Amino acid sequence: MALTQEVIALFEVLVEEVGEQYATIHVSDIPTTPKPSLRVSLSPTNPGSAPIIILVSEGQEVFLTLGHDCRYEMPITRKRQELEILRDVGAVSRAVMAGEFEEEVWFRGDDVVAAKGRLKVGDKIEKFWTSAFKPFLRGAKHEVFNYQPYK
Repeated sequence: MALTQEVIALFEVLVEEVGEQYATIHVSDIPTTPKPSLRVSLSPTNPGSAPIIILVSEGQEVFLTLGHDCRYEMPITRKRQELEILRDVGAVSRAVMAGEFEEEVWFRGDDVVAAKGRLKVGDKIEKFWTSAFKPFLRGAKHEVFNYQPYK
């Protein structure tokens, strides 16, 4: 099965685990890429929970965005195969769905100029960030989001 289909199947399992009343899946093509690519998002019904967006480029990489703008890239290499990436995506997604994710975000208007997140996966703390040069943070509105579980 292609990686894009595996990610969709994984998200379907995650929705079954939490209950369809707590999350929905949205899938769309990304037509501007040379290889088949999809955008798969998991949207919680609880507005206090963090959304998860995954961009999947067949045979190349998986790119996660958690919450407002915390990003994590998972390139597919000989060392890091698709099965390992799917396992990691599942672990990260389950942690976010359990409310184990917090994010600091700097906004200029409605635009995110930087974000920094902490995610507890098992006993490990993972850190994600979207960085910006410090001059861009001056005058930006700073908010902290302690995301809630999906259910």
